[in-house]
Amino acid sequence: HTHQKTMTRIISKTLVIFTLLLTASLFFLFIKHTTASSASDTAAVDTFIKNHKIFVGSKSYCPYCARVKRVLQEWQIQYVGTEEDSLNAETPNAARDVLVVELNERDDGIDIQRALSEKSGSRTVPSVWLKGSFVSGGSDGFLEMVRNGQFRKFLDTEGIDYVLPAARQEL
Repeated sequence: HTHQKTMTRIISKTLVIFTLLLTASLFFLFIKHTTASSASDTAAVDTFIKNHKIFVGSKSYCPYCARVKRVLQEWQIQYVGTEEDSLNAETPNAARDVLVVELNERDDGIDIQRALSEKSGSRTVPSVWLKGSFVSGGSDGFLEMVRNGQFRKFLDTEGIDYVLPAARQEL
């Protein structure tokens, strides 16, 4: 009788452990599946980056994103908010080269940000890309490029129209 109780306990504990392991495995599979970008999200990000000399993944409420957009505005660099706008014949040519996507205003924004993160290695916004190259350091990295003249050189090289802000005329 004691042997039978011991065997029952061992079987019971084994079943509990098996159930816990199975549950954990299913949980990790679910997490892996829900945290990987789909092919369409990755393709969208690749299109954004490839089709625009400047691409910024932004969020409308983010103060760091606002700093990058403020530079674009101060330098009077025109930009569009959607890929469709950049393809629209009525969109001025100057604006087609620069795309700023407000991720929080898109239904697929979380997925697009996840794909950007996988491509850049950075999970934060702004996600700034100049001619296909990720600008590391977010807004700080971008603003350093502005301060040291690299951004102006990039604009000149790429033929992107801008008006140098009065404070920068001496550079």
